[in-house]
Amino acid sequence: MVGDPMEDNERRKEAGGKEMKNKNRPTAEEIAEMADRGEDITPHIDKPIKGYAAKQREKNIQRTNIDFGLEMVDQLDAIAKKLNISRQAVVKMALQDYLTRYYTGEAALKESVQQK
Repeated sequence: MVGDPMEDNERRKEAGGKEMKNKNRPTAEEIAEMADRGEDITPHIDKPIKGYAAKQREKNIQRTNIDFGLEMVDQLDAIAKKLNISRQAVVKMALQDYLTRYYTGEAALKESVQQK
């Protein structure tokens, strides 16, 4: 049995959810019937998330972009080379150090941030 996409959208709207885009996707029952008839159902199966995207989802990682001045990049690279780690690792370590100091109550750090 095929569900009416318009009715589904109305139910979603009433429940405060997002409207589903109608892409003429078959229902689970329709896919099962297609498989029973020996039809290819692979286009209707979600592809598993692999590689970096899977790791991000697993670890609750949010990717961000930060613009740095060239002088700061040179400084970060010098530290990275000295420690034999990546620039990204240097940035993460520095931010973690800052956040730890901020949230553990270093008054001078909090005051300097609040004055800016």
